[in-house]
Formats: sequence, structure tokens, C-alpha cells
Amino acid sequence: MRLSDSRNIYARAIVEIAGSPKEFIEKTMGLLLEHIEAQEGYTVKKKKRFKAKKYDKVFSTFSELEIVFSDFYKLIQFCFETLPSSIEILEPQRLELRREDLADMINDLLLRLHKSDMVVKETRAKNKLLEDANKLLVKNAIAMALRGGAKTAEEISRATGIKQPNLDSILAFYEGRGLIKKEGNKYSLVAR
Repeated sequence: MRLSDSRNIYARAIVEIAGSPKEFIEKTMGLLLEHIEAQEGYTVKKKKRFKAKKYDKVFSTFSELEIVFSDFYKLIQFCFETLPSSIEILEPQRLELRREDLADMINDLLLRLHKSDMVVKETRAKNKLLEDANKLLVKNAIAMALRGGAKTAEEISRATGIKQPNLDSILAFYEGRGLIKKEGNKYSLVAR
């Protein structure tokens, strides 16, 4: 393809969507393609959409696009916004970047990395709070189940709703901490 401007970039991109149900990912792919085609700074020249296929419990579909970008910055912006699984630059053979353009792209990348890092840190903190709250709930549920007297693991499981394989390791943990004791096949609270 002959590019009209020396700053233009002609590239092939593959965008993928995975999920379930099949109709949802197909509709979402259609919406993504509409969004891509409506953007300024690049033009979709060719588009090939592939049917969704099932892999294990999810469906996956992808589209192959050939796009002319007005400049390298628009290509990078497209990558940030659509997260294609692959980009192949078809033309030009050599790229020339201005120092300022490269600095802008690096700063955009750093900003996005910092935002992602902040989301990861916030998610870890929330998960820690949820883990701590869950441990307390489990501890209290077991204590409530044992307030009426000694019970087998199966009886504790029925009283708390905690499935047996998970409960066994929890009971062993609390027994190791001295919070409960096991006599025979029954557990009871340790008097404090």
C-alpha cells in the first residue's frame, strides 16, 4: 500500500475477545470493531472477522485488521486502548521518531503503568481485608458450632456450611493454635 504521508504507518492488528456466552463475545467483538472504526487518527482498510470457537469452558473470537495510522503515536494509542494480541507493521520499512514524540509515548506508558500498579496495590489491600474478615468469620462460625458441645468434623461442616476437605485443614490449624482440641473424632472449644 502506498502511504500518503511519511508519518503514516500501515499495520496489521489482531484483536481477540474470550468469555462466555458465545453470543456475548460475538456482540462485544462487533461493538469493539465499531468503536475502532469510529476513532480519529487511523483508518481501517481491511477487516476480517472470525467466528467464535469454544475452548474448554470459554469461547474465543478474533478479528484481523489492516489499519493506516496517521502517526506512531496513534498506533501506540490504539494499542493502549484496544490491547491487540498482535501488531505487525507492514509499512514503512524504517520509522523516524522525533525526540518529543518518543518522550510523550514513554510518559503515557509510565502513567498507565503507575495507574495499573495503583489498582494492583489497592486490590491486594482489599483482598487482605477480605481474607482477614473471612478468617474471623470462619473462626466465629466454628466457635458457634462448638458452643453446644463437642462435634465431629462432619457435624461442624453441616453447621457452618464449610465443605469437609477445606474444614479439615482449618480445624487442624485451630487445633495447632490451641483454640480447639480433638478427642477421638470430636472437636471442642478450649476453655480460656
